[in-house]
Amino acid sequence: MSEAAKKRKPISEETRRKMSEASKGNTNMLGKTHSDETKRKISEAAKKYSWNKGKTGVYSEETKRKMSEAAKKHWAKRRSETE
Repeated sequence: MSEAAKKRKPISEETRRKMSEASKGNTNMLGKTHSDETKRKISEAAKKYSWNKGKTGVYSEETKRKMSEAAKKHWAKRRSETE
């Protein structure tokens, strides 16, 4: 126990119960929705951190071909495992 905890006034059972109830369950935006203005602000903020910063042609044709082949192999393997 820390020195500060030893010096403070003990927490009453009623206060402990209230603290316990307050921390239970999901309290994040339950039953609430963002306004259109807030949604727009969230959208604008998220656009600042785009991974490609608006660039086009990030992958070469060869790289795209390799990625396509790898994905096809992956999904063929997944399909054969479920049969």
